[in-house]
Amino acid sequence: MLPICGAHSRTTGKPCQNVAGKGTDHLGQGRCRYHGGATPIKHGLYSKVCRGRFGQRIAEIASRTDLLDLNEELALLKAVQQQLILEHQSLVDGIRLWHRSTSPAFKILLKSNDASEIREAIVALRAAEASRPSQLPDVNVIAMLTDKIGHTAERICKISAVCTRGQIRRILERMGAIVSEHVDEQTGKKIGEGWANIELEER
Repeated sequence: MLPICGAHSRTTGKPCQNVAGKGTDHLGQGRCRYHGGATPIKHGLYSKVCRGRFGQRIAEIASRTDLLDLNEELALLKAVQQQLILEHQSLVDGIRLWHRSTSPAFKILLKSNDASEIREAIVALRAAEASRPSQLPDVNVIAMLTDKIGHTAERICKISAVCTRGQIRRILERMGAIVSEHVDEQTGKKIGEGWANIELEER
């Protein structure tokens, strides 16, 4: 049995049940012709990505109806930000702990002239080396990510305040249905057709 296309269907909202590669020159593999399987990417940075798993993933993402939804990206950014903050705090705590454990040994090296004390201090520092954090916390990354979160949230607010072409079409269809309830059939039909033919300008 051949595998299915599996791309997200805009009409049903479910995975496409067509045979993989249906209507293309690669039957049994990849997406069907209705979900980009027969349309190689000809231009741009992705022109060499025509088929294969990565190409299939591009087709899957392109067929999604929520492609412009940034909520998941915002959640991801916030999760990464919180993880970085936790890691930052862990590094700071590690540095403080290492500093406290090695301070006596450093003081001995700076002040003592006793060979045995100096030897013991060196041994203590070598033993503490394994607990020393390998890097310093980079607060700039957290600051940049926080700024990115703010910009993404702002973009989501702007997008949520704008009607899509599909939403406007559905509003017009609903308005047509309401008008049809109060006028004769022919008039209602003309109004509906007129609204359906309204050209929506691209911004």
